[in-house]
Amino acid sequence: MINYLLPRDTIYTVVTDSTSKFDILKNLLGFPVKAVYETIFPPRLLLLISHKASALLPESLTGLSGTTAFDIFSERISLPVIGILIVSTLIFIFLKNKKKNLASEVFLIGLFFVILNSFVYALSPERPDPVPIIDSRNLYFPAIGSSLMLVSLFSLVFNKNKKMIIFFVSAFVTLNIFWLRWEINSLVSVAQVRKTILVQIKEENQKLPDRVIFYVESDKSYYGMPETEHIMPFQTNFGLNLFTWYAPTESFPSGFVDENYRFFLSALTEEGYREIGLRGFGYFRSFEFLKQAVQDNHLSSDFVIAYRYNSGTGRFVKSCEKFVYYKVVVAGVITDRILFQTFWWFFPTRRMV
Repeated sequence: MINYLLPRDTIYTVVTDSTSKFDILKNLLGFPVKAVYETIFPPRLLLLISHKASALLPESLTGLSGTTAFDIFSERISLPVIGILIVSTLIFIFLKNKKKNLASEVFLIGLFFVILNSFVYALSPERPDPVPIIDSRNLYFPAIGSSLMLVSLFSLVFNKNKKMIIFFVSAFVTLNIFWLRWEINSLVSVAQVRKTILVQIKEENQKLPDRVIFYVESDKSYYGMPETEHIMPFQTNFGLNLFTWYAPTESFPSGFVDENYRFFLSALTEEGYREIGLRGFGYFRSFEFLKQAVQDNHLSSDFVIAYRYNSGTGRFVKSCEKFVYYKVVVAGVITDRILFQTFWWFFPTRRMV
């Protein structure tokens, strides 16, 4: 609120600059509920349950299993419904067993603590909406309130039966430890794939030309993107990852990053090319946009570095720059697009670990 009222420069923004009033209201009502069930049960477990529940519904409603449409339905419809059922059950148990004692007061204090601290994230600016899963780093304080709610609820239900309290608390702790280890292993596995891709690119292109364009094709969409948006298995723009990866060894001018410390390719699906002085950097997923950029900037074949990622086999393949340039500049018709794609397999491959 203070940030909203005080004079601001161009660096700072408020939530109303990037989020509609309807979304703000929706987040204020929904984030406390999400904070409760996501701090009690592991989010990965809830996602698994929501996918299983969605699989029981008609495909005409959910979309075909394994597709982006199905994942979106599971995350934006099934998951919130399951979460509301969890929170409703907790409140129902509390109302049924509440007494005028310390445990009841602790439950209400914990609930108030969750609601109060979830507003911080609900009102944060420049956050993509909708958010099916709240980032765990934003749940530290709400987790304190959820813990108070859970422990006080056990105390109310089991009263003085300490063995049952210890049993259920131990079960919840064990469940969360198990899923935490599973999630860490999953993140390590994905990180290994990303690292292997970046290391391969750096090994095969240790020194970049002064002007360079990376053209990288993928055959799959990730992270809830539409099925037609094929991207690399990175949660940030792959062009940004490449720029950051090469920054320590390349003398990139500061103009690629604006005064708000934002790279010119910031959105996950964004692609483009920019020149600052004698240096140029670009990243493309679209063949047509690549062709246009090469023609507009009069780039030679030595400036195009092209790869293709196969999600099924984990193969990350480099192509021939001169062949790419010929296809982009000389041919430039739809039939050459097919020839271009089949040409990848003539070059050495590396399998993801």
